[in-house]
Formats: sequence, C-alpha cells, structure tokens
Amino acid sequence: MSETADRRRCALLLAVALAAPLAAQKPLAEPRAGVALKPPKGWLELPGGVDRGATLRLFAAPRAITGRGEGASHTPLLRVMFLRAGGDASGDERDGLPRRSPYRDLADFVARGFGKDARLATRSAGKAGELDGQRFEAKLPGAVGERTLYGFVQGGEAGELVVAFEVYSDQLAKLKRDFDATLDGLAAVPRDANAPAPDPQASPELGWKASKSKHWSVLSAADPATTKKAIAAAELARDWVVAEFGSLVPKTAQPAVLRIFASVDHYNAFLGTVDALREYSPARRELWFFEDQDAGSSDGYGMLFRAVLWHALDDADGQILPALPRWLDNGLWEYLRSTRLAGKKIEFAPSEVETGRIGYQLRGNTMPAVWDLIQESIQPSPADGADEDPWGYTPECARLVRWLCEHDGEKAFARPGMLGAYCALLAKAHAKLGADPCADVDATRLDDAQKKQRNRLQYAWRDALLKAVNDEYLPNEAEWRAANERWLKFNETYR
Repeated sequence: MSETADRRRCALLLAVALAAPLAAQKPLAEPRAGVALKPPKGWLELPGGVDRGATLRLFAAPRAITGRGEGASHTPLLRVMFLRAGGDASGDERDGLPRRSPYRDLADFVARGFGKDARLATRSAGKAGELDGQRFEAKLPGAVGERTLYGFVQGGEAGELVVAFEVYSDQLAKLKRDFDATLDGLAAVPRDANAPAPDPQASPELGWKASKSKHWSVLSAADPATTKKAIAAAELARDWVVAEFGSLVPKTAQPAVLRIFASVDHYNAFLGTVDALREYSPARRELWFFEDQDAGSSDGYGMLFRAVLWHALDDADGQILPALPRWLDNGLWEYLRSTRLAGKKIEFAPSEVETGRIGYQLRGNTMPAVWDLIQESIQPSPADGADEDPWGYTPECARLVRWLCEHDGEKAFARPGMLGAYCALLAKAHAKLGADPCADVDATRLDDAQKKQRNRLQYAWRDALLKAVNDEYLPNEAEWRAANERWLKFNETYR
C-alpha cells in the first residue's frame, strides 16, 4: 500500500471511530455564560480562558483527525464562549497595525480570530435544547484545509453566548450527529458574570488529576507512570537551573502549575487558542509538557527542561523572557532539546545536528566567531523590513551554550556566572527600553505593507536591546578577541 493510500485509510478509520454514536458526558454548568452542556463522550477538557479570554470552557476530541493536505491534522474542539458587548473597537488597531484586542461578538471572533478570509456562512433562527437563538456555520480557510465552526449563538444585553464545534469541513457530516447531541442538550442556568473561574487545582478539568511536587502544583492527563517520571525530570531540571544561573534564580520556585498533556494532539489543540511562544506561560503561571513516546531519548524531555528554565528565568525577573536575543533563545532551546535523562541524572549530550554542523564548520575552517554569534551580526535584521529567515545558527549557538555551561567558556570572558549576569542585564535593558512595540500585533491580519512595518518596528527594538546589553557586558574588543581564541580552540578539541 502506498504512503498516500495508507494515510487516507488511517484517516477514514479514525473518522469512522469518531463518528460512532457516543453517549454524552455528565452535564457541566458554566454560570459565567449561563449554560449547562454535555460534551461528547471521551472528550477531554483543556484549560479555559483562551481566545483572548472569550472561551470560558474548552474541550477536545480524543485525538486529531488527518486532513486531506500533506501532513495536515486537527483535533476537533468545542468552545463555550461569552463575548461581552460594548467593547471598544478603537483598540483593534494602533500605529496602523491590527492588535489582539478582546473579541466583542461572534462575527468579530470569526473575522479577527481566523484570518482575513474567514466568514460566517450561515446564521438562522433556531433552538438548542432549552435555549432560543441562532444556529450558525462559519468557514475558516487554512493552508492545510478548511475548517468549520458549527454551533449556536444566543444574544443578550450583556453579550453573546456561543457554543461551537471546530472541525475540518470535510469531516463535519460524519461528526454532526454527536455535535447536534451536545447542542440539543444545552440547558439554561442562572448567569453570574462575577462567578469565579473553576480552580483546576481544587477541581481539575475533565480528564485531569491534581497532585503536588516539590516546586509545583501538578495537573496531568497522562498515565501515572508518565506523570511520575515527568515530575522527577522537572525537579532535576530545576536543580540544574539553580546551579547554572547562580544567584539570579531563587532556589525556591514561585507558585506555578506543571501541566502534563496526554498527547501532542491535545497540546497542539490548546496552543491553537492562545498566543504562546514557549512551553511556559508567564500570564497563566503554567509549565507545559505532553506525554511523548520518545521520552528518554535525545529529545524526550527537552520540552520539559525548557519549560522549567523559562519558569525559573521568569521568577528571576519578568523582563528576561521577552528580551532573550536570538542567539541565546535558540542556543538554549537546542542545548536542552538534545539532553537525555539517565536515571536520576541529566546527560547534556550534543545532538547529531549539533555535532554534524560543527564538524562541517571545522572542516571548512568557517567556524563563526563568538562575537558574530553573540552580537548577531552573522545574521543581521533585514534593512527593508522583509520577513527574515529562521535563525540559521542554532547548532553553533547550542555549542556556545554548552561551552559556557559545561566547560571553560565563562572563564574565557573573565566574568564568572556569565549566563546569569547576561540575563540580569537583559532585564535591566528591557525595563529601560520598554516593551516590544509589536508584542500584541495580530499577525493573522497583516497585509504585505503592514508586515514590513511590523518587522521594521520589531527589528529596531530588538537590535537596540541587544546592542545595549552587549555594549555594557563586553565593551572591550580585546576581550571579544581573547575569548574567540579559546572558543575556536574548544571546538577543535571537543569530542
């Protein structure tokens, strides 16, 4: 059987499995929206408060469905939303750029939440269980396949209640019966706009279990054995961060939640509803990890180690993470990706990507100078505001982090505790310069001219921040050159 035929067969079997008649879950009341509902059986609840705060409860199907596009997959979602009326549209744009301001109603959510080509296709009067309102469908074009929002909306003076499923359009007919069972079972409950959000640590979301570790509250949808190993790995990673970053990082972590998703399908489904760049969210105070079948291999716990590091740096100073330059951000990412967990020990073994690239550079006598990496002059920001290529020197920067952390790299700069001191300066420079002027730009709605404008603003801010840090940390060219001699020597002899 060909690869394409095999993929189509798997997709068909999965769709048939999901389309089978399913009994509903126990009713769940959401007083903030004034509704009670029964999600389809087997659906897992994901963290709420997403979609810029509009989605109060979020549920995901047991697994992703393969789409028709190459490599396409999507986990069907169920949102329970309340879109508050009276929002100020003036915040939708600033400096000529669209911003991620709160959604105000269903039409606004579709138009600004899913790109310029999304549209409400149908909207007509209809009941959903005990509720009177409108049934609707919205079409959401995408690069790997069109999706459909299928659901119910009820308007009122305070805003709109929306209960909606999201699924590939070509799968809707197969799943519609189960979706309709949920919509037809909607019940009204007294709405209380001031009702507190559920506390997942006191009452975990559907499908999650709560526990405690030394440094975190733990919420896990994974099996007990995976949860236990992940907690142990996270605690080891925390010890490493404290040792490596010295006095910058407090020995005791501030309160946060370690959330362990059951699968990459659920993790990716959740990420599609939030503006998150890392495996840790400062706003939510959550570290994220998912059960990986490769756990224990070269990249099994890299995601978890990064989450622990980002949390620790955020604890040290909330100005650090948004200010991380490309060389350090990518270097730390790759350095921790290629670690291994051997019993109760973290092994910081280089990946084949790192060793292969360094070998190539050595054979060609083209190893980048350390100042070219740290000052990022090796890949300057495009002067015309064009989209830049992904950072092209991740393996070299991983090797640079390895030199600083495991070997004599910090001694080469004659500054002990270089990484901790450098991050402290990042925080200081960030506080002085101010926040990234494009941090809240809605990238899904940019035309070509706006992309260039966004890029120019962001590049100027980023480059000014990096220059301020490097000029203060290593102002003397002689120090750069002395360090570079040891950097090149290290790579020639490291095995």
